[in-house]
Amino acid sequence: MNLIFQKTINGKPSHFREKILKSLVGRYSMEYLRTIWHYDFSDHHPKIHSIRIDKSDRWKAGNNIHFQEWIKTPYRSKMNRFAPYIKCVSTQDIWIQPTNKSVLVWKKDHPNASDSVISGYWNELSENQITLLSKNDGFDSVEDFWNYFKNEFGGKIIHWTDYEY
Repeated sequence: MNLIFQKTINGKPSHFREKILKSLVGRYSMEYLRTIWHYDFSDHHPKIHSIRIDKSDRWKAGNNIHFQEWIKTPYRSKMNRFAPYIKCVSTQDIWIQPTNKSVLVWKKDHPNASDSVISGYWNELSENQITLLSKNDGFDSVEDFWNYFKNEFGGKIIHWTDYEY
């Protein structure tokens, strides 16, 4: 499934391409990524997930992720694949409330649940966790995160690493 990224966000270069490639170090060697994809991404924090609307519930663990970049030219627009295909490791529901600067993330297993019950709960992220979430999603600062999410937002975090909130 295509995961499309913009080259700019909030009026600044996003560097999502480089940040995503850096998150793939470990699956692929840095030398391979530099040689094949010709990017220098050493100065960027890795982008290890993407927050998206998913009204039709199509994003699931095991889906292929096709990283695409939207490129606009004077005469047409096109998508450019910029990374190897990888599998979606997991997803988490997310609810972002900018008015009170809170983020809720659905955790699938409640710590007090019995073995026979599958349950979950909304976990409210701390200020430090929100800062980490914004960095892991490719924002340069938590202020950039709040500038992007100006309205209430419900969607999913699409993970391509084992990290969850």
